[in-house]
Amino acid sequence: MDTQPQRRSTRKKRKSNEQLDTPSAGSSSSQMDCIPTVQPSHKRGKRTSHKLAGLLDMPLDILFEVFGHLHPSDLIRLARTNKELRRLLLKKSSVSIWKTSLSNVPGLPECPSNMSEPAWANLLFSPYCQFCATHARTVDWLLRVRMCTKCCKQHLRNLFDKEPELRAINNEAGILNDLRWFVRTRKDQRFARYLPSEYEEAMKEYSALKSQDEKRNYLQERKKAIERDMQHAARCELWAKSQEEARETELEDLRKERLNAIKKKLEELGWGKDLSSICYPDSLRSLNVVNRPQRLTEKIWANIKDEVIWYMEGMREKRLQREYEATVKERKKIAIEFLRSYKNARPTENAVLPEPPDFCEFEPIKNMINQPAEVEVNLPSFDPIVPQLPALVDRWRGQIEQEMLKIIENVRDNRTANKVLAYDEFSEEYYYRIPDESRFPFKRLSEDQLRTKLKLASSVFTCRNCEPPAEDYSWYPDDWAAVKSRSQLLFYPQVLGHPCLTVRSAYCDNWSNHDPVHALTRGDIQMRKPWARTGLEFNLYGSERAEWVVKYCGLDPATATTEDVDNLNLRFACRLCSRDPQTGDIDSANRDGDPLQAGCVLPLFEWRAAVRHLIDQGHERADFTSFKRDELTQELIQAEEDHRLKCNDEWFCIHCRDTPGEKKLGSVETLKYHFRSYHSNINPIMGQDYRRHFTAPDVHASQPLFFVRMKDGQLSAFKPPEEYANSSDAGNFDYDDPFTRMTQRALAEKWSQAR
Repeated sequence: MDTQPQRRSTRKKRKSNEQLDTPSAGSSSSQMDCIPTVQPSHKRGKRTSHKLAGLLDMPLDILFEVFGHLHPSDLIRLARTNKELRRLLLKKSSVSIWKTSLSNVPGLPECPSNMSEPAWANLLFSPYCQFCATHARTVDWLLRVRMCTKCCKQHLRNLFDKEPELRAINNEAGILNDLRWFVRTRKDQRFARYLPSEYEEAMKEYSALKSQDEKRNYLQERKKAIERDMQHAARCELWAKSQEEARETELEDLRKERLNAIKKKLEELGWGKDLSSICYPDSLRSLNVVNRPQRLTEKIWANIKDEVIWYMEGMREKRLQREYEATVKERKKIAIEFLRSYKNARPTENAVLPEPPDFCEFEPIKNMINQPAEVEVNLPSFDPIVPQLPALVDRWRGQIEQEMLKIIENVRDNRTANKVLAYDEFSEEYYYRIPDESRFPFKRLSEDQLRTKLKLASSVFTCRNCEPPAEDYSWYPDDWAAVKSRSQLLFYPQVLGHPCLTVRSAYCDNWSNHDPVHALTRGDIQMRKPWARTGLEFNLYGSERAEWVVKYCGLDPATATTEDVDNLNLRFACRLCSRDPQTGDIDSANRDGDPLQAGCVLPLFEWRAAVRHLIDQGHERADFTSFKRDELTQELIQAEEDHRLKCNDEWFCIHCRDTPGEKKLGSVETLKYHFRSYHSNINPIMGQDYRRHFTAPDVHASQPLFFVRMKDGQLSAFKPPEEYANSSDAGNFDYDDPFTRMTQRALAEKWSQAR
């Protein structure tokens, strides 16, 4: 197939980027031909001729009237249309057109005296660099030139390179205290830059002057002119900023108009619900085809419709997912209510029960919660699960007990008493080391042996999360130096219900997006969590002291469980802490005899509190007088119970149990304040409104001391002397106010621990 050669055009091509020279800053204002002719970068389409052929045949007064109503940017474009219009608009006689057009721009500063109106309009509204004709957004209002970054580096010079010449002028005339008063400059980082053409013209004019007075007057006039130009430049910057803001507002209005038009189209197509449910960080404006400053037309909508519909399909999926998650959260609230009713129906069950995060992970509960959204779930829906709950709870207890076994198995003993002498053949030196069997004393125990060890009364645990550091006790008197720990001792099975194992900090979690199983309104700093042994430790030091107490009970520490010791119901009076009943000072004179018979005051403990006492006081041996509870008088039993009700934080509100508003354990006085404040109940009933917590035995071991003495041959409760109780140190307390309880306890222990 023959191919014809392409015909080569004989038409002469127009030069690209054809541009007339822009007048320099110091040029005469009479030069009018100052608008550069910029060659468009796009290809021209089919040319249509003769549309404006008759425009120039109109009378000039009509043309001038029409042109005067155009914006200066439109006049610039019109001047670049053809040569005839260019000659017409750039004639001196046409300056009135430019003045009228410029006066129609609101807030525009006046045209500088050393620039023509067309040149001023070109500087203001032409977006091209005046040196290379590329796009340039920045205008230097003091130099009155628009240039791109590349041309700035190429055409501007550092003024301080001319410092010798300017210093000579200053020495000659004596009035230039700043080099920048000789020529206009642009502040560029650390340097002042100038246009060489302006500097050369100014230097030429200055050199042409003969007398000193002429030079001095010239420099003064130069300085005044630059000051006026700086003021004019400041006004131009304000105007340009206002124009940018106005333009941004205009573009934003166009974007909003386009967005609203697209929303209207989507609503007509049935996407209204999905539109209203779009939430942060999603936004319809994030689509590039939506967030444009361009009005929406039918043609544009046809082009972008598929992309917008695709985006809305994703938003619909997210909406349905959010609705399902909200449904699941509502079902979790129902599950928590079901858990509360299950717990409250078993007031005598002396075992740990799961918190909401663990309960909602039980397989039957999870399946009920995660049913399809169209399935209705209410409180009776959980009734078929009730027969399965005992087995589910037992399985859960077995899992957390398995975690407790890991704590015992990984116990590390670094005490120096376990060190043995060893020889290093490499260094040929002797050193002390701890054998592995001593460093990990329970590592080789079987699971059954570990489980037996867990249940022993001599197995003591402590929590790092709730144990304050030693420096917190620096305010104690010097006689308290023997205090080793203020942490709460934990024993099996109460250790399984320790609050720190199911609560954690929530400073940045925001309750895990308001999941009801995690919500806990304790100052918005805590949230619920699944049971975890984090922070729990096996206390070897405390376990040794517990063995001493168990031996005092007449039991074998290797086999006696906490239940065995509890069943004995013994009380222990520490003979090593006998005190003078008048002063509260420790009376060491009666330690060898019977302090009670000598009239001394002794602290009375249950067995857990006795272990805690040995640790806190640092006793290296145990010396107790034990009593069976049946041997105590009814008056003493009642006094002990009153002391426990007043001081022990072991009670909880039944109505707030497992709810976001659940408070920490408190005393009876604290609970009464809680019921008055939150439930408008001034007479709460024990067992109906509040109960003793499962961990009460461990809590009781950390409460203030209870003192006894012999009176009339019988053991009786002891109170501090009246003169101490009425002294200024004792203070006046409102026992119904929980906020004074810490001060109350501090003063009570001040006497009990020795003043």
